[in-house]
Amino acid sequence: MVALIVIRRLLQRVSARSLQEAALDERCIVVNGHDHVVGDASKRDCHKVQPDGSLILHRAFRFDCRIITILVHQHPGLFGLSF
Repeated sequence: MVALIVIRRLLQRVSARSLQEAALDERCIVVNGHDHVVGDASKRDCHKVQPDGSLILHRAFRFDCRIITILVHQHPGLFGLSF
């Protein structure tokens, strides 16, 4: 609950544009076609279409408890879990 209050206060102080810019500077884990880590890149670079029409393959995270719960139950091995 405290985190939510802090986030609301920050959002009141910061414009949507600067939040978007900050989000695009976040680092992403770059992987190959076999999901092996090969480096990192900014979110901006990962979502930029390359000259050959491809995108940089990267792991994506969305912190939504419902989605995480579904993923953990459907693919427990991805998280090193067993049920």
